[in-house]
Amino acid sequence: MPINRLMVEDFRNLHGVDLHFAEGVNFVTGENGSGKTSILEVIYTLATGRSFRSRKFRNLIAYHRQSFQLFAELSFSGLVHRLGVSRQKDGTSQFKLDGASVASAGELAALVPCQVIDSHSFDLLEGGPGDRRAFIDWLVFHVKPSFRTLWSEYVRCLKHRNSLLRSDKMPDAELAIWDRALADLGESIDVLRKEVMTEFEPISRRYLSHCDFIEAGEFEMTYQPGWDSSRPLVEQIEEHRERDRSFGYTGLGPHKADIRFTFNKRPLAELFSRGQQKSVVAAFYMAQLKTFHMNSGRECVLLLDDLPAELDRTNLERVCHWVSDLANVQVFLTGISLESIASSWPDRSGSRIGMFHVKQGQVTENSCQWSKP
Repeated sequence: MPINRLMVEDFRNLHGVDLHFAEGVNFVTGENGSGKTSILEVIYTLATGRSFRSRKFRNLIAYHRQSFQLFAELSFSGLVHRLGVSRQKDGTSQFKLDGASVASAGELAALVPCQVIDSHSFDLLEGGPGDRRAFIDWLVFHVKPSFRTLWSEYVRCLKHRNSLLRSDKMPDAELAIWDRALADLGESIDVLRKEVMTEFEPISRRYLSHCDFIEAGEFEMTYQPGWDSSRPLVEQIEEHRERDRSFGYTGLGPHKADIRFTFNKRPLAELFSRGQQKSVVAAFYMAQLKTFHMNSGRECVLLLDDLPAELDRTNLERVCHWVSDLANVQVFLTGISLESIASSWPDRSGSRIGMFHVKQGQVTENSCQWSKP
């Protein structure tokens, strides 16, 4: 499912962009503020319907413009498909595949699996449970077809129960109906997450074993479902009903799940430098994509923003080797200079690499045969 062609109009500082990409690896260089990260943002918005940099869609529309339009040609099973995304200042949006409307951003995300590694990816180690849930749920969403429906129903049920909790004099009998529904959905979601975690964990360990800065010790990845899994969830929800009433929200369930990463009983974020943390985070993302491919056999897109930042030569070379060895992944990398990436990239003599330079929103293309400097 490589992106063969990308056209951009009025997205941030990008106007009249028309690019043709390599199926494997594409380097995008430029000074800070030039718009190189916006190229990755365009691809992510096409794949998911939203940005990875801002929740305010108005920030994405060019100054003095009323909308942005994005268009891509993608290859599926030897056929070319056309994907379009547009967004207006009034908040309306359109997603189209081959001229037919795509109903939702969720349906769009299922069509074009896309993952991004940027400065926010450190939240996997330093952020809250929500960041780690989002990380593992990306994988569950793409390899467990039933997850999307289950999670949608769970969120709907959770919102309704929370609304009832905040209502005065709501009978326990009515709440009990939603307790059971919520528990059944929650335990089904938990089963899917555990199945994925069972495959993801050993692959993560293999990647981490290549990090020479990790000394001998005990690495643990602990999945916490959001309740005491040794007992039925419905029992615990019922036991906590009065507490939930007092707080006005449901305190147990898969929406409270977390994954803890520790080494010798200490959080990984406390043990390593910023550059070492980036290598560890990259290892987890590589394991995620490896697990995705093993389960689905599908192609996906990986966006790496400012890959060389905070990595010394050894760690940069390690991550570059990991990325170059990924199967069925179209890669887009940004950096200030090509040399900083190329000097650490594995030699792939004769392979075609896409090379692009961005300056003040203008993109020049220079695809050529790859050779290390």
